[in-house]
Amino acid sequence: MILPWSIGGLILYYCLYKIRVIPRWLSIWGILGSTFTLLATLMLMLNIIELVSPVYFILNAPLAFGELILAIFLIVKGFNRPTITFKENEG
Repeated sequence: MILPWSIGGLILYYCLYKIRVIPRWLSIWGILGSTFTLLATLMLMLNIIELVSPVYFILNAPLAFGELILAIFLIVKGFNRPTITFKENEG
């Protein structure tokens, strides 16, 4: 279950990086955290590490803290909405 979640996290943070609705450092932190979580999950699936081990928790910690910071950031500041103007069609 963690595998699709970490892949989805990579997609989410990449999109947030591209559209710049949150600070860049937070997007990069999310990309790195999702990568570490993906690595931890693959190592777990290959029986290299155990589920309840310090290595597994250390590899998942950056994403956990990053998502807490993202949640607090969105509650406090919200998205940085760019101004979009639409032109009416003439004719």
